[in-house]
Amino acid sequence: SSVTLDISSAAVIAGLPDLSGLLIGQFERLVTSDGARLDAVRGKEALRSRSASFWTYDEENERGHLINISQELANDNFDKSTQLLDIANGCRIASVAVDPSLNELRGLATSSWATVVQCAAQSGTAFWCDDVALRAVARSIGVAAFSTPSLLEVLVERSVITAVQYESAVKALIRGVVGDFALNQV
Repeated sequence: SSVTLDISSAAVIAGLPDLSGLLIGQFERLVTSDGARLDAVRGKEALRSRSASFWTYDEENERGHLINISQELANDNFDKSTQLLDIANGCRIASVAVDPSLNELRGLATSSWATVVQCAAQSGTAFWCDDVALRAVARSIGVAAFSTPSLLEVLVERSVITAVQYESAVKALIRGVVGDFALNQV
């Protein structure tokens, strides 16, 4: 079966290197929109310099400020962006026509996050997404959607992965602030 992959799930997959091939291998084909792939390209380009300083805007204080990170983290961010782009490039890129059911989004209807939902709707595939709000948008237009944590649950129930692998993956997701887990999950 085919699924449409959101960039949020591609990032989660990249964060689970021991299981990434197995997770991707559960599906005959991964599909994504050109906008989602282009986001991965832009992300890698933005991180290419491996800069350890970033300028950000603090809306609460209405001013900008510099954030410094370690060079190790800067290098790690670039490596992860490379993995994310590799996953996106492994997907079939689908053309997407603007969906009138998303007209209420106005200009946002052509954003990469909206076009990947439209991609799933137009291709008739389930939507693999680790953004809870985006899954809700997909479901609101009749697209079946699931998350990486739910896929992991199915895989452990079917004995495709062991309980130890599942627990290790859930711990990695919690450390990465991915998914909605109860405070006492693991």
